Amino acid sequence: MEVKKNGYKGLICVVIVILLLGLMGFGYYYKNKPEVIFKTTTSRVHKSLYIDDNVKSNKVDFDFLLNVDVSGNKELATEEVKKLVNVVNNLSFKFSLYNDLESNILNLGINTQYNKKELFNTSVYYENNKVYLDLKDLYDKIIYDEVEVDKDENKINVDDVKTILDEYFTGLEEALNKAKFETEKVNLNGSKVTKNKLIINSDNIKDVYKTLLDYLTNSDKFLKAFSNISGMKSDEIKETLGKEEIPKLEKSISINLYTKGFNNDVVKASIESGEKEILTIAQTSKDSYEMKLSSDDFEFKCDIKSKDSKDAQMVCSTEVEKVKLGYTMNIKVDDNYKFEKPSIKADKLVKFSEMSEEDTNKIMEKLMSKDAVKELSEVVASLIEQMSVE
Repeated sequence: MEVKKNGYKGLICVVIVILLLGLMGFGYYYKNKPEVIFKTTTSRVHKSLYIDDNVKSNKVDFDFLLNVDVSGNKELATEEVKKLVNVVNNLSFKFSLYNDLESNILNLGINTQYNKKELFNTSVYYENNKVYLDLKDLYDKIIYDEVEVDKDENKINVDDVKTILDEYFTGLEEALNKAKFETEKVNLNGSKVTKNKLIINSDNIKDVYKTLLDYLTNSDKFLKAFSNISGMKSDEIKETLGKEEIPKLEKSISINLYTKGFNNDVVKASIESGEKEILTIAQTSKDSYEMKLSSDDFEFKCDIKSKDSKDAQMVCSTEVEKVKLGYTMNIKVDDNYKFEKPSIKADKLVKFSEMSEEDTNKIMEKLMSKDAVKELSEVVASLIEQMSVE
């Protein structure tokens, strides 16, 4: 009897193992289906758009540099144009925006430089329906003016925004059921990955589009939230959605997600029109990404470095008629920034409408006395003179 009991126990264990392996295999097969991968990715994008309720204020810093090269275009690359391009390439811009959502305070700092010398530095501060302009060393007073802003009218309810996003992505998930999905194994930078395709063509575009529009039209939650934000009535929103025309496709559109590993990590995303990639976003290293936007005669490329969504650098470039155009932009977000309100004293205030001509002339004189402004003015004046002679 003991032998039989042990035999039953062994058989039960084998059955359990087989069931577990079967479930794991089914789970692996299910999670690797392209439609599941797309819906999972869509859900992640959806959640990333949420506004953090804990963030009541933040500061965004970004700087901007242009880079133009005309040397490849012999007809355009005259001495005058080269000098003008040199001016553009030596300009830099820095912006700092602080926004307090609870107190309805805004502060914008602007700093521009030419040849690494200060060109113009100012800040604009808003609070309690008043705008204050601080010209720093150009003027010893703060210029202010009053603006009529209805706080309630311009305030957007975060819950309404979330509802609109929730309902849109729910409708999108239903619409994806009408699309065509395919998968294939491909090589990407020497590694084997899975190319998951979401294909929209002339056969299914109507069903995909109509499913999304029908869902939104019949969603009371969406209609109410959109009405709260836009001021439109529900019937007006329904009518607008009903007038949306179904796009006509000459070529099929394929949205592709390249995944690898057990967790289906996305290493590249692309959009193809017919057989041609028109947009790609690929991970090139741990914190680096490359984005390309292409057409038959145009390519726009961006190299992006970002450790997280709060700190990023973008280096972008394109070429038109053998002229290279590019820019570098750094962006940094600080949700914990402690803002100090500017000290605004009554005896240092002057209303914009009450400024005298003498005040304006003094500001211009100080501005024109800056080294960077002098250099820039001389270059521009020289260019104008050369062009007028020719």
